[in-house]
Amino acid sequence: MAGVSFLRRGREEREETAQVITSLREAIASLERRIAALPEAIQEPIRSMLRVPLAQLQASVEEIRGSLADVIEMLQEASSVLKSLDKNVSEVAEKVEGAGLSDLRKVIAELQGVGETHALMRDSLENIAKLLESLGSAISATEEVSKRLMSEAERYSKLVEEYSRLSAEAESLSKQIREVEEARKEIESRRAKLDERERVLAEKEMTLRELLSSLNAAVSRIPEVGDLIKYIEFLRQKESELLTRQVEVERRETELKTLAAKLASEAEELRKLRLEITEKEGKLKEWEADLMAREKAYAERMAALASFERELSERERKVSALLSRYEALQKEIVEKEKQLQKLREEITEKQRILEEELKPFRERMLKEQERLIEWEKRLLEKERELTGYQRMLASKESALVDLRERLEAREAELASRERALEDKLRKLSELEARVKELEREKAILEEELRRRESELAALRAAHTS
Repeated sequence: MAGVSFLRRGREEREETAQVITSLREAIASLERRIAALPEAIQEPIRSMLRVPLAQLQASVEEIRGSLADVIEMLQEASSVLKSLDKNVSEVAEKVEGAGLSDLRKVIAELQGVGETHALMRDSLENIAKLLESLGSAISATEEVSKRLMSEAERYSKLVEEYSRLSAEAESLSKQIREVEEARKEIESRRAKLDERERVLAEKEMTLRELLSSLNAAVSRIPEVGDLIKYIEFLRQKESELLTRQVEVERRETELKTLAAKLASEAEELRKLRLEITEKEGKLKEWEADLMAREKAYAERMAALASFERELSERERKVSALLSRYEALQKEIVEKEKQLQKLREEITEKQRILEEELKPFRERMLKEQERLIEWEKRLLEKERELTGYQRMLASKESALVDLRERLEAREAELASRERALEDKLRKLSELEARVKELEREKAILEEELRRRESELAALRAAHTS
């Protein structure tokens, strides 16, 4: 019954070992899928870094499978021996029942031999049980190492993903800063155009002032119109004189027949002069109406010019305020860029420190795995050397105890490293929070800048209209 329970326990341990191997393979496949999900630019470095540990882990799993196969073969042989012993015991019992006193000593001797063989096999089975227990411990240690390796690989992949994300965000922020710089240049260009428009408006104002001067001159020339009226009166007087002269000419017609053509020409000129006087009188009325209209339009233009000057002054004040705010935003953006650059340098330094701290850890992990593989090879050799395992059992157990102590020491050291790494990750999280806070402040500044630009565009559109 003890042999049957031992075999049952060995079968259960084999099933648990098979489950462990299956879980290891699933974990390796999951790690491969996680690496495949990363960007292609960082897949190859991670694969190169994990290729050797994973190969060693797979080799360890295969060696454990081979060891399990050997142990299973040994257990099967032990089971067949136990069955043979049970059969021999049954035969001896039958012989004892059917034999006489003369054959009792012979049967007792055979029974003693069977008992010794049974005791030897029981010792062998106990040694095999101890070997299986040590093999289970080795499998557990391998599983623990593989879990830690996967955890470190996962952390490394997360760090790489976070670094890629921060790099992308830094590139996006640089692009946004370049866009802000281009927007600043565009605002300066528009400001130059606005100055040009102000110069044109100043020229138009001078033109209006010249027009006002001309209108004032036209108004001041109104006395000249009075002179024209006097001239017209003079012409009328001249006409009367000409009439008198015509009478004189008619009276002297007989004497001045030679001048008849000339007088006719003068009469024609006089007629034309009358027409011209009539036309000039009409034009004078038109000039008076036009002058009144121009005076009214001038008054309206002066009022519009005053309103425009007030509006222009208000716009200049707003533009000056916007430029002051823009300069303040530029200074703040430069300060935020310096802080962001400082954070980038801190993140780079933290990543370098993490890489330097992880490098000896990986090297030690590889060395421990190599030592574990070497130990597993020795264990396999010891398992195959079944004839001498009793003589070497004590030394192997001491070696296992020493290895277990060293593994526990390594585990304590790895735990300390993990705590230090968690502290570094916490600091990195604080830096990430600071970066997010700066990004939020940058978004607020960009929103303020866009709002100011929209106000400037509205002012520019109003100015254009």
